[in-house]
Amino acid sequence: MGARRIMVFGAGSRLAGDEAAGIAVVEELAAQELPEGVSVHEIGTDGYALLSELAEDVDLAIVVDCAKMGHAPGTVAVFGPDEVEDMKPSRGLSLHSLNLLETIKAAQVINPKSRFRIVGIEPERVELLESLSDTVARAIPQAVERVKAEIERAIRGD
Repeated sequence: MGARRIMVFGAGSRLAGDEAAGIAVVEELAAQELPEGVSVHEIGTDGYALLSELAEDVDLAIVVDCAKMGHAPGTVAVFGPDEVEDMKPSRGLSLHSLNLLETIKAAQVINPKSRFRIVGIEPERVELLESLSDTVARAIPQAVERVKAEIERAIRGD
């Protein structure tokens, strides 16, 4: 099987407390040695940047973001875009912006062979702050490991 192209996107805002969780994860990943074919990108809150990147041939796109899932702050979960739709009405799940989910859906239309995974981190506080809460900051290493596990699964072809 040929080399896989995997892109990891950190979404969020550096000025809104735990909204910066996705950005913190990709910063950690960027400092590590990653397998060939894996790239990391900070997209902030710009869904167009995500669409632009995904117009290329990508096997797996992993979006890391703050996600209100109804769990304890700092909880890390991995799910697909279809699960957001399934969980939203019953559990109140939402990414920081439904525009991000709509962007992922548009990207699936543009590049239907791409798989998408979301690594969500339950926020403690989303307010005008330039730092993560201690709870979410402690969850960043776990989120990094969850992203790396998704990368490894993709490389193995799972």
